Amino acid sequence: MSIPSMICLINYLDDVLRKDVQPGRLLIQIFLLLLLTLLQPLPAAATLVEQKVSLVIDFMDQQNYARALELLDELEELMPDPERISRLHASAYLGKGYQLLEAGDFSAARHAFIEGRRYNVDDLHLWKGEAMVLLKTGHYAEAVSILDQALGLDSRDSTI
Repeated sequence: MSIPSMICLINYLDDVLRKDVQPGRLLIQIFLLLLLTLLQPLPAAATLVEQKVSLVIDFMDQQNYARALELLDELEELMPDPERISRLHASAYLGKGYQLLEAGDFSAARHAFIEGRRYNVDDLHLWKGEAMVLLKTGHYAEAVSILDQALGLDSRDSTI
């Protein structure tokens, strides 16, 4: 695959990851394989990276976001450019946040949404998740403030 086509594919995947709350397994596999291709780690490290990437995909597919996040943290240390996996981190924190929200663990859910924004501050789903937690716990003014901040990021997004 040529460099220009890989760049086009990365831009497309980046756009999809920005819009999807939980990207599909195939999309995650393509994205991670593309990362491996671009990063070209040393042969000994490649096997370890490939194994961890495969496990991350499996855990995200199983909605085991806590374990996926642990492996993503390990992968971040192995990658020469850890910013390339930031969107996966954000997506895993988003999934974890919604799981915790459904379980009624509002404090941990809010923390997950906030942590996800450390990796992708522009992901409006993370802002919306935190606002949902605040609404459910009766912190209406704070929820409005969070939504206002999110609207400041992208006033054209109608999903908020």
